[in-house]
Amino acid sequence: MTRQAFARGQLVVRSRRGVHPSEEALLNALPTGKAGNALVVNSAEGLAALALRALNPRLSVHCHFDDAWDLDAARQTARRHPDLAPDLALAPDPPEGPWDIVAMPSTMAGLADLLRERLAFALRCLRPGGLLFTSTDNRRDRFLRDQVLRLFGSATTLPGPTRRSGVAYIARRPPNASHPDLDLRRTFSVKDGDRVLSFLSRPGVFCHGRLDAGTRALLTSDEFSAVLGSLAPPSSGRAPRILDLGCGAGVLGLVAALRCPDAHVTLVDSHARAIECAEANAASLGVRERCTTLLSANAARDLSPGYAVVLSNPPYYGNWRIAEMFLDAAAKLLVSGGRVLLVTKAPEWFAVAMRGRFVNVAARPARGYAIVSATQRA
Repeated sequence: MTRQAFARGQLVVRSRRGVHPSEEALLNALPTGKAGNALVVNSAEGLAALALRALNPRLSVHCHFDDAWDLDAARQTARRHPDLAPDLALAPDPPEGPWDIVAMPSTMAGLADLLRERLAFALRCLRPGGLLFTSTDNRRDRFLRDQVLRLFGSATTLPGPTRRSGVAYIARRPPNASHPDLDLRRTFSVKDGDRVLSFLSRPGVFCHGRLDAGTRALLTSDEFSAVLGSLAPPSSGRAPRILDLGCGAGVLGLVAALRCPDAHVTLVDSHARAIECAEANAASLGVRERCTTLLSANAARDLSPGYAVVLSNPPYYGNWRIAEMFLDAAAKLLVSGGRVLLVTKAPEWFAVAMRGRFVNVAARPARGYAIVSATQRA
């Protein structure tokens, strides 16, 4: 277990891997003795917000998250530091401010469009003379530096305190800066039979601006058609329920809603922008009244059982932790005899994990992926 101290020893972090290199560089660059209002965007566990509060007792700090996973982690950390706890919020976009300080870490493997959008937001929402603190885990970074210089004109570079940490940049908003309003929303098309469907996406949403190849493989599979085609008509006034787990922009669930006009579809994702896009797409496709959305990092906790079908294109990151949660949710939420259908490039792992939860587990290659299906136990 690694122990690291920040903010003049007022913030102690214990973790197995240590603080992320980008976060470490950002924490090292934060100011002291400031007053006013500060915005922190997507800081791991809210550490930058806690450090700002420790270093600047007169500073009001708002900590914004795009993803419910990160918000849950920040809440756990804040409970250990009740005297420093900032405001924590989950939304598609941060509040407009105006702000005296904006702090936002980034990663070398991050989303370039989202970073560009957020830097433009910082310039627009900072007061004249307000300060931007941003960082990356790449000590040889050029991309983030160039973006900051293009918008702010100048910046101070501060390498992190250790060889493993990243680099931070501090920039001041010029008094007469222009106010860029960079909106990188994109639409993409999905062909489903004779229909060509249009979907909205935003930076930060899975596969922004295009249809993911794995999702395409599942949509065009025989299994997808067979599972949806097997849904019985409503009985006793209750429509069959379909769950799109980790829905992103909502492609799987909304195509299912169009193919099954008697079904009710629940779209779940932990990312606030994904849910925003899924709701907009459901409305534009004319199925909003038959769709429910849920912004959550724990569907098993936040939903009730009763689903006939669970669809998913599970993420690969998180050392299978998220995939395990998806399978646990499907096992809890499916009715007896219900079907789970997912697409993956790791069918061996899923086959083993699913045999402990379901029956009739099968995997078939499709378009460079594997379609894995299973049935809920009786």
